[in-house]
Amino acid sequence: MNNMSYFWSSTEKETRVQLAALAGLTADGVKYHLNKLRAAGRLRHVGPTKGGHWEVLESEKARGAGA
Repeated sequence: MNNMSYFWSSTEKETRVQLAALAGLTADGVKYHLNKLRAAGRLRHVGPTKGGHWEVLESEKARGAGA
């Protein structure tokens, strides 16, 4: 899942269909990973459904590792 969050951090304006094509997944596979990342507190959607973007959030481990 860490690779997926890195991938999405560099493509925050892409749609699920575009992400699926880039990642070699189905649109449902992308939706599954987005939901898992959101549930884990690693990803959030900001703005309206069609005009918003994704933000990758730092995990507690990532913040502690840099200190």
